[in-house]
Amino acid sequence: MKKQLKGFILGVIVTVILMSTVAYSESIKKTIEVVFNSVNITVNGKKVEADNILYNGTTYVPLRAVAEMLGKEVGWDQDTRTASINDKATENNKETGNKGIEVQETEIGKITIYKRNENVNVEKKSGPFRVKVKKMQVAEVEPNEDIKYLFDNKDKVTVVTLYIEVENESKNTNAIYPDQGIIVTNTKEQKDAAIFLSDDVGGDYMGEVIKEGNVYFLLDSEASKISSFKYIISAPRDENYKTIGEDITFELSF
Repeated sequence: MKKQLKGFILGVIVTVILMSTVAYSESIKKTIEVVFNSVNITVNGKKVEADNILYNGTTYVPLRAVAEMLGKEVGWDQDTRTASINDKATENNKETGNKGIEVQETEIGKITIYKRNENVNVEKKSGPFRVKVKKMQVAEVEPNEDIKYLFDNKDKVTVVTLYIEVENESKNTNAIYPDQGIIVTNTKEQKDAAIFLSDDVGGDYMGEVIKEGNVYFLLDSEASKISSFKYIISAPRDENYKTIGEDITFELSF
């Protein structure tokens, strides 16, 4: 029962915190009567050169045209049929894949994503193991009351998420524990991974096995102040618990 509960909880957290995907249903089609171009629209004194409609007393404006005149970027995800409005990325953000600050109201509470890099792809080797950090994110979570216990019963907590890939390149059974790693931040905070929340990417690898998943760290530092950190994983061991490599240290920054 506990294993099933953990699987359900992890599914929610991975979907909301890391992927930020949105469920949707099929669009409903119907015919309506509207007034075309019922008003003139200006943004900061400049006229919006796009059509608008009036329907049931409400004026509907073109999302992309207005958002871009406000200095925002508009995105469209065909798979989830989701339109998004975000701050324009800086040159540094464009290079790293950082999308800027995003605020989401979700089933687990309010989530403010301060930094995200979906193209980290930094790899280290130790003994027979290859560990790759593929993505990383810093977010502030304000959890709902019913799941606050997952976040140390805090009203607000900073969550660092690392999406990693681990491979045992040996045919022998060996063990490594990235989900029990340590993070040391530029804000002078040291924390162990939240093993209960993290995916099953640690333990015994029985031969040439690859595992992927998220490792979570719950921090006290302000999310906006975290700009770099070390991620440390203890050396791997063989089936006789003998050390067969060195500790792995990633030095990561946004």
